Formats: sequence, C-alpha cells, structure tokens
Amino acid sequence: MLLTTDELIENIKLRASLPTSQELFTTDRFIQILNSEMTTKIIPFIMRMKESHFISQVDVTLQNGRDYINFPQDALGQTILDLFINKERVALNHLAERENCNEGIYLEGYKIRFKNPEYYRNKTITIYYYKRPLRLISTSKCAKVTGVNGNIIDLDTNVSFFTVSTELEHINCCEPYDSLGQVTIVNRLTNKQIEVNDGSLISVNDYLCPKNYTCIPQIPLESFELLAQRCVIKCLEGIKDSEGINIAMADYMNMEKELTTLLTPRTGNIYKKIGSSNSLWNSW
Repeated sequence: MLLTTDELIENIKLRASLPTSQELFTTDRFIQILNSEMTTKIIPFIMRMKESHFISQVDVTLQNGRDYINFPQDALGQTILDLFINKERVALNHLAERENCNEGIYLEGYKIRFKNPEYYRNKTITIYYYKRPLRLISTSKCAKVTGVNGNIIDLDTNVSFFTVSTELEHINCCEPYDSLGQVTIVNRLTNKQIEVNDGSLISVNDYLCPKNYTCIPQIPLESFELLAQRCVIKCLEGIKDSEGINIAMADYMNMEKELTTLLTPRTGNIYKKIGSSNSLWNSW
C-alpha cells in the first residue's frame, strides 16, 4: 500500500513508464505536481461527495477590544460551515442588515463580526470548517520515529536541518494521518536522536516533518492511488505522450467511479438529519 510521498513518486514513475534517465521530473517537481493535483483535483472530488471529509472545529473567544474573529487560517477556501456559541447553534445576519440590529453576527471579508461584542465576550465560540490538508514534502526531508523515551526521540534517518529550535510537525502514522501538533527540538543528541520539548504524544512509526508539511497525504487512504494517477496524467502531458494520456485518463475516470463507491455513503444505513433552519448553511 502506498503511503509516503516517496512511495507515491516511485509508483507514478512506474505507471507512466518514465525512463530512469528522464531529467524533466526531479523529486521536487513530483512534489509540486502532487500538491497541485491534490489541491485542484482530489480534494474537490472528495468534497463533492458531501460526506463531511476534512471537517474540523476550533474553539475561540472574542478578545477584549475586538468586535471580530478571524476565520481559521487553515480553512479551505476561507469558508466556515457552522457556528456555535456556548454549544448553541447561531445564525448569521446579512451584511446589509447590520445597521438595523442591536445584536447579531455577520461575515465581512474573512472575519466574523459581532454587532454587540460585549454580549459575546467570555463565551466559547465554536467554528466548524473544512480544514485544509498540509502541503506535501519529500519523505527524505522528514524522519520516522523508531523509539521514544520521554522527550528523547530516536529517528530512522539523519535529517541535517533538524537542529536546535527547529519546529517540527508531528504526523500520526495511522489514518487519517493528522498532525498531532508541533514540537520543538531542544537538543540534538546524535545524528539520529533528538530531544524535544514534549514527546508525550509521539509514538513509534509516527513522522516528524518540517512545520506545516507532511510526507503522507491527508486524504482517505483509498484515494492515494487516484492521486498518483492524476500525477501520471500530468507527467504524460509533460512528455507529450498523447496516446498515453488517453489511456491514463480512461483509467482515472474508472478509478474515480470505483472510489466513489468506496467512500460513499460513510454512514451506511444510519439515519442522517438534513440540516435545520438556524444553521449557517442548510446542512454539512
């Protein structure tokens, strides 16, 4: 089963029958293609299923002196799905109605503004949104955890830029391959052993990657092959192989159809409520 970016790249080379002497596609170029195809093709395809993939939530409070909250920085398309205040769902006012309301919440640009901010102060505001997957990076720039002893972490390889004060993304080795947070290197003990500020959540086989990057796509595992096939098409376009493109595209369409069967519905026969009148949007 494909998992890391380097494994995906080897699979792409095999699928596209790229000669080993092909200099057009470096590892960095493959990573660029993977990121582009995941963002513009695979993520939108998965979201069209409307099966709540990528949904996340964050709790925030309205700071003193402010009448707004920024959208989550990692929100896909800078959109939000739902808003709760002290666990009660709230609706938004239309921007045009803000002058006629003593209280209310409305969107302005990429901000959630509050008409009477003092009313909402010191309350827990929960934002539901589609979380943007981390950008991909070569596995060679990451390290796999082989041992954990408190804050002392053993790694499978020597990553030269893993130096003191470097912030690392802690990637869970199990699906959905989420980031479990960020850790900071406080001491480099050997080439393959570091000390971090907090190793309590780190487990063997997890990955440590540069901050804001991952070497494992944060999409359903079953869609990894689809991502690889999209990259095959782009590679064949690069070498102007028209016949190969047609064959690869036909394979891709079949794979997309079969993947839809695998990923939907996520809830099986479980009854699913369709929205409510006080939701920001009808349903998500």
